[in-house]
Amino acid sequence: MTTVAGTPTTQQPTEHEDLYNSDHYTWAKRQAAAFLGRDFDAIDWENVTKEIDALVTGHESALKSQYVRIMEHFLKIQYWEASDTDPVARWEISIENARIEINTLLEDNPGLRPGAEDLFRRAWNTAKLKAVAVLVNSSTARIANPGIRWREQKRLRREWAEVLPSRNPYTLLQAQDRDWSPQPVRVHNRPATRYHPPSRSDWTR
Repeated sequence: MTTVAGTPTTQQPTEHEDLYNSDHYTWAKRQAAAFLGRDFDAIDWENVTKEIDALVTGHESALKSQYVRIMEHFLKIQYWEASDTDPVARWEISIENARIEINTLLEDNPGLRPGAEDLFRRAWNTAKLKAVAVLVNSSTARIANPGIRWREQKRLRREWAEVLPSRNPYTLLQAQDRDWSPQPVRVHNRPATRYHPPSRSDWTR
């Protein structure tokens, strides 16, 4: 086997792949020992590379998911109709927790900062879809008939998607600023279910 700067240019078939698939923990321990001992012939280069790529992707996904979480709650807070069981306080706590998670991620992995704006931008569509789902389900939760509920949900998803902003109205700074909170929006012609279950008096007619 030839090497370039200590790294093999080819890798002979070994038990690496079987161990990687059957006992990931032992595989990782052996790879760590091989790196520490500079035993380059014992390193499973292909799978080590995959693990490093997965680590990078995992950190990015973790940061993006927190941006999704924050913007989803921003939208619900702004467009939620007040009720006796108002969940806004719970969403505000979730936003605070997400901001703490973001701060920890960026402190532990400062290399994420240059790409944060792009991850924030990419989080918007998912955040909007999730907010729409909550708004729709809150309007149709009491419809017992599955067929009617499905039709109402389909219509309301379309209407709420038109009511909510088509482009991200928030900034990265607002998402990470622990002192910033969105204000409720007054919605004219608010999307609502058209189905009203019969009253008890209707049952006796």
